[in-house]
Amino acid sequence: MLRPGGSFVMADVISSEVPAESELQNAIEILRDPSHVRMLPGSELTALVEESGFAIESQTTWDKPRTFGEWMGIVNDPSRVPPLHAVVWALGQSRWRRPESGLSVHGEEIRFFHRWNLIAARKTAA
Repeated sequence: MLRPGGSFVMADVISSEVPAESELQNAIEILRDPSHVRMLPGSELTALVEESGFAIESQTTWDKPRTFGEWMGIVNDPSRVPPLHAVVWALGQSRWRRPESGLSVHGEEIRFFHRWNLIAARKTAA
């Protein structure tokens, strides 16, 4: 438990604010890692922190570039790689191939980014 006035800092990957895009991003993560629960949209993460009794003092987001190979390197079940590669590659050829989605295909290389959100907050009085 954090005392009133105590500092809280967290960083997490966030999903799209567009519900259908967020749902797809989370589905892809679950295919990669079945233990994945859910990436929240930034606005939902912010609301959760505030509703938990914290006053946000600063917040920033940034995009971390990824490649499919590097991202899949953390999978402990190599049998998931080929089917997931096919799905993500197809998405990269579809409407998802636009700058705001972060997903693009360059030849056989799939590139994307994970959007991170860093929140620094202070516990408010009880």
